[in-house]
Amino acid sequence: MQQKQFTIGIFLTLTLYFSVLNAQNDTIYYDDQWNETTKSNASFYRPMPLEQEGNKVLIKDYYSDGTLQFKAWQILNDTTEVTSLGSGTYYDGKVVWYYANGNKKTEMHYKNKKQNGAEITYYKNGAVKSEYQYIDGQLQLSKFYSPEGKLVSSLKYKNGYPEEGISNCFVEYKNGKKVGEKLYYQDTNILAYERVCSDKGCYNLSTETYYNLKGQILQINKVVEERIVEGKAIDFFKGNSCGYVKGIKSITEIEHGNFNGSYTKYDVNGKVMYTGIYKDNLSYEGTFETTKNYLTYITNYENGLKIGKEIVYNKEKKIAEGFYSNGNKQNGTFVEARPFTDWSKTPIIINLKDGKEEGKQKFYNVARDLTIGYYHAKQGIKEGEYKVFDYDGEVLAEAIYKDDKPFDGEILFNDEYKLYKNGERVRENVVIDSIEQQRMEAFSKGSDTVEGIYNMGGFEMASSIVFLDTHQFFFSLSVGSLDLVTYGAYHLKNGILKLQVPLEHKQDFVIYGKNDKSLKDTIQITYYNYNAHQKPLVQLNKQWYTLEDITQQVQENSSRSKETFKIHVNKLSNLNIGIKNATDSKLVLNELLEAETLNNFNSFIIAYNVSSKEIKQFEKATFTFNGENLVSDGKEKKKRSLSATDKENVLDYIIENRAFPYTIQHGSYQKIKLNAKVSKQKIKKYIQLKNVD
Repeated sequence: MQQKQFTIGIFLTLTLYFSVLNAQNDTIYYDDQWNETTKSNASFYRPMPLEQEGNKVLIKDYYSDGTLQFKAWQILNDTTEVTSLGSGTYYDGKVVWYYANGNKKTEMHYKNKKQNGAEITYYKNGAVKSEYQYIDGQLQLSKFYSPEGKLVSSLKYKNGYPEEGISNCFVEYKNGKKVGEKLYYQDTNILAYERVCSDKGCYNLSTETYYNLKGQILQINKVVEERIVEGKAIDFFKGNSCGYVKGIKSITEIEHGNFNGSYTKYDVNGKVMYTGIYKDNLSYEGTFETTKNYLTYITNYENGLKIGKEIVYNKEKKIAEGFYSNGNKQNGTFVEARPFTDWSKTPIIINLKDGKEEGKQKFYNVARDLTIGYYHAKQGIKEGEYKVFDYDGEVLAEAIYKDDKPFDGEILFNDEYKLYKNGERVRENVVIDSIEQQRMEAFSKGSDTVEGIYNMGGFEMASSIVFLDTHQFFFSLSVGSLDLVTYGAYHLKNGILKLQVPLEHKQDFVIYGKNDKSLKDTIQITYYNYNAHQKPLVQLNKQWYTLEDITQQVQENSSRSKETFKIHVNKLSNLNIGIKNATDSKLVLNELLEAETLNNFNSFIIAYNVSSKEIKQFEKATFTFNGENLVSDGKEKKKRSLSATDKENVLDYIIENRAFPYTIQHGSYQKIKLNAKVSKQKIKKYIQLKNVD
């Protein structure tokens, strides 16, 4: 009840905001949506200026014929700024809305900036429709009446929640628990449905009874944990208000908790429209009406397979009609859901000829009944024009496809525009890690011979392993807010898949560097921790530094995720990272990572490689196959085809450093190769650095 009043209040208070600030003296006119308009197009008007009394103003709105529509005192903020109800604007005293015939529609009361006392709504004839009682903004009691004045239901509340009685939707409560529910046929007192539960509530066990328009029992079901175990599921057409239905929509037999047996679909007048048979919860034989993502599908089945015509409706409008053969889409239009401008799936109306996409394929907004993009296809591949629109029809992106790939123009995905010219990707305002790109390409060379008949190129396994036809693979690992990716080469021999990962991807730390001209005789190190059990030691020239107090007992993990250190160094000739045993209190190294080249860098990012342990284990794993699916540790990883866009996104992730912090992605940092060496060096002298963040 309150929401309706608040919605109206938002229009009023927003317009009042401008009126008060501008001290307008002229009458303001509004259309039927409470948008400001001209007098000739007005449905409502507000005389100005507003009457003011202290920190309050009196709002009076009128229908275009002069009948009062709304009246209330409203409290102004200290700044005289008025905003939407619920965010700093409050009514005071009685608030009244009126019908166009002059009768009251709703009356509410406010005190101390909270709803207090009675809220009463009325029928157009002046009879009371509902009563609510509030104390300090919290609902205490609700009552509902028929147009003839008869009390229909009454419900007490405790702490704002239903406690005892029956709601206006005929839901019964005892001691705060739902214990029953009824539905009536529209405009009658004839019971259509009744549910009876124990005093403990409806979840564990309840009995539901369905009735026809003559009041005769159609079906009695036992319901356990909100599921019918044996019986018939009966669905209704919704009535004009809650608690009422217009008629039976469908009846489906249930056996062992699943749809099993006959299915009958009716129109609102009770006429049979479709019949069918379910088996094990699946449509098996006949014609079925189903709803998915607010669309209605009328589909024919034979022996569990879709056969013949399928029609798809958005409410009453037919948006697709296509024909199936042995369960496969063949000719006509069909509705699917696919990623469009982001990873969430959007309905697409596809046009098929002989099972392949042909012509315009339209992405569709169901709520607005609107085409929001399209592409053209020939014999199953993208060929021709591609466009993306906003809800006003403005073009957001457009391109031309050739041979299933973008050729010229812009592609929009995840708020990112990708530009193509003559079939080549043009990267604008993106920092490319060219060294990483070269390493990735070089690593796959020499690995192009794959023994066996299984072609893994262009497939993804279990959404974590991606195989490309260059005999490279990518392995993703999500850690916290990071989505880290590594790559390698794969080999297949005698039905067994083996993976090889570059050595640097198995190292415990990664390092990036750049030249920062603002740093004079200073080296800056930014360290990203990512829950490392210990921080590394850093050697600049001959001097060793620690990033933490190594005299203290080692904590479970270091708490800071990012720290910055600055060291005075005239000229840097070498940089090494030292790693000691996490449980050893002495400064004895077990591994040394030597930076191969520094390129006159003076600003570095060192990050703990959170996926190094998992990558090492992953590389040692043995994979076999079950058909086309990959099997590891007894778990089967499903295979799905990758589109050209999918493959490109994987490559982008690596060469644009998307798995690393923003400063690496966009700060002109370059990855530095680290050469690993076993070391037993004991560090006798060191300087402890302090975080300057």
